[in-house]
Order: sequence, then C-alpha cells, then structure tokens
Amino acid sequence: MNIMDQLNDLRVSTPGCILVAFTDISSAIVLCASSAIKQPQERLDSISANAVSLLTGKTSETVSSMIGAETPTAEAVALNDQNIQIFLRTSQEMNDALCCICSIDVDCTALMHRARNVLKSISATPQ
Repeated sequence: MNIMDQLNDLRVSTPGCILVAFTDISSAIVLCASSAIKQPQERLDSISANAVSLLTGKTSETVSSMIGAETPTAEAVALNDQNIQIFLRTSQEMNDALCCICSIDVDCTALMHRARNVLKSISATPQ
C-alpha cells in the first residue's frame, strides 16, 4: 500500500477524522494529505508549522524540560473548541510526522494507535 493509500485508509476508517497529512519536519512541508475536501495551501502550511513547533520548536523544548525528557517530543495534541490536532513522529525517521485533524468526538486512543502504525509503515518504506 502506498503512502497516499495509507493516509486515505486512516482518515476514512476513523470516524471524526477530517484530515491526515504526512509532513517533513526538516522542511516544514506537507508532502501529501488526505481530506474529503481539497485544503488550501495556507491550511497545509499552518498544519506543518504546528508540527514543527510542537515536535521540535520552543513548545517541544519547554514541555520536554518540564517533564525532564531527554529525547525529543514524539507526540503532541492540540485542542480547541472546533477540533483536535494530533501530531506524531517516530524514532525511525525523526523528520517524518503525521498530523491528524479530527472532530472533538474522535476516539483519540484508537486514532493514535492506528496513526502510530501508519507512520511506522511510511517511515520504513524507502522513499
């Protein structure tokens, strides 16, 4: 299954999942995204910027120092009154990130479990 198929499968099979994006953190670019509605580039840029901030930027550094973590942040969740944004990366390829935008009633535990598996599969695939 190729990357786009995996992103589509994750989004479609997860009730409440609106968008799934595969991002390169080193360049802050969304490489591909799955959404039922075409997303404007500005939205994808914003998602990528959030991934960089939450997984490698000052926010990540602050959280890591608060909890005494010695390794970079691997997962982050941002909440607001409209949606839940989930950001993940693996130790296999630290520049690969998966970003999921979901409705507030999504089953976060199930989504994060499936998203981790998808990201591991993508990161293990030669690009």
